[in-house]
Amino acid sequence: MDYGGLGRGSPAGGIDSQGEKPTNKPPPMDNLKPKLVTTRGAIIDVVLTVIFFLWMTTVLKKHVPWEEAGATAVLLGAAYCSLCLSGVLWMALSLFRVTLADQMLPKSPDQR
Repeated sequence: MDYGGLGRGSPAGGIDSQGEKPTNKPPPMDNLKPKLVTTRGAIIDVVLTVIFFLWMTTVLKKHVPWEEAGATAVLLGAAYCSLCLSGVLWMALSLFRVTLADQMLPKSPDQR
C-alpha cells in the first residue's frame, strides 16, 4: 500500500507540481519570519535563572524553620522552595522574550 510517497522506500522531498513524481527538493518553508526563541536568548535565561536560584537559596535559608534538624535540612528546604521560584522566573523570562520578539515584528508588509 502506498501512502503518497511517505513509505519506507520513498525518497526525501516533496511531490512535483503535477502531483506524480517525487522530487529531491525539500518542501517550501516560510523563512521570512525571524525566530522568536534563539539559542543566545535561551542561554541568557538559564544563566539568570541559576543566579536567581543561588541568591534565593541564601535568602530563604533564614526562613526555614528546621534549625534543630541540621544545616543540611535547612539547605534542602531553602533549595526546594528556591527551585519553584526559579522555575516561575524562567517561564516568565521565556514568555517575556517571546512576547517582546513578536511585538517587534512588523505586522504588515508595508511596515518592513
